[in-house]
Amino acid sequence: MLSLANGYARLEIDKDQPFVEVTESIRSLLQVCRLNQLAAALVVSRQGSFDLRSSVRVALKFVASRPLGLPPVRLAIVGLLADDGVLGALEKTADEAGIAAKTFSEEAAALAWLRPA
Repeated sequence: MLSLANGYARLEIDKDQPFVEVTESIRSLLQVCRLNQLAAALVVSRQGSFDLRSSVRVALKFVASRPLGLPPVRLAIVGLLADDGVLGALEKTADEAGIAAKTFSEEAAALAWLRPA
């Protein structure tokens, strides 16, 4: 589910959400940020490590390859059920795609990073 919050857009990915939907949802999240001139985006996933890594890596690479490019956005990715290795791999993929992203295991930490004092 995609929603707007104060200063950022938020995407929640369900445990059993189909791979294709995850990719499209992340693309939509970043498009919402572009259209609303939001500087931050939050992805909260309930997927297991393998599903999270696979779907989000494809999504990040796909979004980075589009002609419009990426909006200047900070992306926080929360993997509620993912291990540290998967989260690190997602940060590396985001970096390679030119996306300012950081991964977290808890949403509160991600929000603190998105909205620094």
